[in-house]
Amino acid sequence: MSNGELRSLSYQFGWGDEKTEQMHFFLSYFRNITIDTEDILNSYALLDAYSERAGRSMGKNDPWIAATAHATGACILTSDLDFEHLSPDLIPLEWIDPKL
Repeated sequence: MSNGELRSLSYQFGWGDEKTEQMHFFLSYFRNITIDTEDILNSYALLDAYSERAGRSMGKNDPWIAATAHATGACILTSDLDFEHLSPDLIPLEWIDPKL
């Protein structure tokens, strides 16, 4: 999901060939995790229900990103506040100010 979102952003922001190639180079250092595992599917259900009960509707891919982080114990590194309601109880979160 994250990889796809980054690719979409590269088109939306008109990054061009050089910057897009750099993105692919850096992404090659990360392990891809499939979302069709029991742990991730259960985490998705838990976090989606938690978000709905909290009155927080998440974006189209954010629940899957959160579920993957939850199931694997990963920290979400983000420049938006879409995951804020899940932290620190369910997911570790590091927020980066996009204005810096």
